[in-house]
Amino acid sequence: MPRVDPRTTSRVPRAEAAPSSPEVRKAERARAGMDERLKKAGVPSDQRERITSHLAKVSGEELVREVRSLDRALHSKAPRHAVEAYDRTLRVAGESPQAAGRVTPELREAIVAKAAAGEIGPNRAEEMARELVAMPADKYEAAASELLASENRRVVTRPERPRTTTTIVVGEEINRDRYQD
Repeated sequence: MPRVDPRTTSRVPRAEAAPSSPEVRKAERARAGMDERLKKAGVPSDQRERITSHLAKVSGEELVREVRSLDRALHSKAPRHAVEAYDRTLRVAGESPQAAGRVTPELREAIVAKAAAGEIGPNRAEEMARELVAMPADKYEAAASELLASENRRVVTRPERPRTTTTIVVGEEINRDRYQD
């Protein structure tokens, strides 16, 4: 009698996984290597552990948002501070159901963007998250709208380097600005 593999001859139909978008697949690959990226950035092990365990719990578009926020933090001029801001806002959001409802992933992403841009530090990021939790509803709506609007207005550009040409004259280098007459 031929040997039958029970994994392939199951009578119970397997649920087909919904096809994921390219962004989700990219975020899943990024999640797999996130601990190493955080380690290279000098992020302490306790923060790395909290962040990677959070990433393991999310999927789909929420994972895309979280990875995008971490990518922005890791590519900033001060990645350790920006990642610390991410970690602190994540901890505030996890303190209670009310905090999770107030410090939404969208608002955390906006706060981390401010930290990545160097506008605020980790302490101020945590304060902002705590203030959002403690605000009355009417002030919360206004503050959340303003924070999200500032995030939508932010355009990430790299400063343009001055254009120079280098000419070697008998062993010397002379840098001249192309725009000078």
